[in-house]
Amino acid sequence: MRKLKLLFLAFVFTGSALFAGDYYLGVSTQTLRQFTSGSVVFPGNLEKVGYGVGLQGGYVFFKKGNFSTAVEGRYSYTWNPVSDTEILSVFLKPAYSTSFYNVTVYGLLGVSTVHNRAVKGWNNGFAYGLGIQKPVLKNVDIFLDYTINAKQDGARPNALTLGFNYKF
Repeated sequence: MRKLKLLFLAFVFTGSALFAGDYYLGVSTQTLRQFTSGSVVFPGNLEKVGYGVGLQGGYVFFKKGNFSTAVEGRYSYTWNPVSDTEILSVFLKPAYSTSFYNVTVYGLLGVSTVHNRAVKGWNNGFAYGLGIQKPVLKNVDIFLDYTINAKQDGARPNALTLGFNYKF
């Protein structure tokens, strides 16, 4: 698993730089909530809440008019009273730029692998989310998104993330 983490971090920090085009790197802070059982609409019992930090990087490989699509990798580490959680994710990120205060709305579709320190091993699964971003400086965007990650040991970690991306 250590090799997979190193490969992922290499992609996040250098892989995007190999392409000529729009790539970005960023940092974030998040609140991670884990629910047991239930559905997306009625998530079940709240198991634990944690606070953490994350790193992300991506490459915009398609742009036409107000539409764009990127591939994005993320790593996050969350501390909570019960046990710490690590999440590695890779997303396809379709986006639409609006004329409303220059806000971009985007979706996240991909896979994540989740490791909770109290549970041995990593669990892989489908991950998805929605978010918005807005330019605050020439090459800096602020973003806010909500992601639902792979289940681990009956609990599904949901993250509310606030961060900044720097576009190269």
